[in-house]
Parts: sequence; C-alpha cells; structure tokens
Amino acid sequence: MPYPPRATNLSYKIFNDGKLQLTESVPSSNFLGQVTLLDLDNNLSPEIVVKTFSGGSHCCTTLRLYAANTGAYTKAVTLEGLDGRGGEFKDLDGNGSWEFVSSDNAFLYAFSGYAQSFPPSKIFAWSNGKFTDVTRRYPKELRSRAWQMFQTLEEIQKGGTGLSNHGLLAGYVAQKILLGEHEAGWKIMLSRYNPNDPPKDFPTVLKTFLVRQGYL
Repeated sequence: MPYPPRATNLSYKIFNDGKLQLTESVPSSNFLGQVTLLDLDNNLSPEIVVKTFSGGSHCCTTLRLYAANTGAYTKAVTLEGLDGRGGEFKDLDGNGSWEFVSSDNAFLYAFSGYAQSFPPSKIFAWSNGKFTDVTRRYPKELRSRAWQMFQTLEEIQKGGTGLSNHGLLAGYVAQKILLGEHEAGWKIMLSRYNPNDPPKDFPTVLKTFLVRQGYL
C-alpha cells in the first residue's frame, strides 16, 4: 500500500558565477521536485525551472521560473494549479525557443470525472519576463490533439452506444474552436452527446461554459 502524500518543503539555493542569488523554500509533497536549465527565449541566458507537486490524485503541479535579469536571477514567475503531469516544454516551431504545452484544467471535472475528461490544449511562451498564452499560434500541435480526441470518439462509437461522454465532447469542441473550426466541432457534439446524461440540455450548458472560459 503506497504511503499517503506528505506535506513538506523543498529548499534550494540559486548561485550565479559562484555568488548566492536566492534561497527559497516551497511546498512539495514527498520531496517530489525537478530542476531544469532551459534557455526558453533563446537569448543565451538559461532560465531555471523548478517543478513541484502538491500531492493528491491529480493536482497540483507548480512551475517556478527564475530568469537572469542584468546578471542576477530574479524572483520566480509561477504557473500554478497545473494537472498532476503538468505539461512539457517543446520547441514547437524549431526556432530555438521553448513553449510549455499543457491543458486547460477548467475542463477537468466540469462535465465528467477526471478519467473521462479530455481537456483542450493550453500553450505558453516565455517572453519579456512572463508567460503568455500563445495556444492559437500552433495549429499543428492543436490538430494533433484534436485528432487524438476524434479517434477516442470513434472508439467509443465502435463500442456500440454511438454516444460519447460529455467531458470528452466539451474538450473536443473547445479544441476545434482553437483551430477556427467551431461549426465542425459543434456538429460532431450534437450528433454524439447523450441527452439522458447530466447536465440537462448539455449543448446550452456547454455554450455558456465556453463563453465564460473565453472560447466563444
């Protein structure tokens, strides 16, 4: 039987040219943590990325990013509340800069349980000392995830019911919106949602949710 997560602190120090820059202590369950050096913006000055996990079934991962400012590493800029796996850094366009590819966690548990949810993409770039949402700039990455979603829809249909869970459909519609293909995604949703599953009048509830989250 696995031990339950333990709340503790991860302590670390940041040096630059042998000089102490920062001393930090942050929460991290079971001492789980990862430190990576990446030149995220391709300016020949690597950023320090500290990844910690709070504990729990699926939440939460936090990224703390330290960037050198005029030779000194400044206070962390954070991405918080990420899914258990968090995401990964990728150079999506091959230009030497790294994007952080993750998911929109607002969709987890919104219409189904965690295992039945398939949230849409969320992509961040590091620039001018902050993370910026650049999700719609990478249609190739978005289309790859949309295809995975559609294949899952097809597998469910082959299972015999022809109907799909609302957590998957909500994510698929949002992913298609990110690609500028709202009508196509909405048509698929209307043909495959289960009117007998909650919430009642799923299309209306989904539209309200997508507006609230900034997709529509």
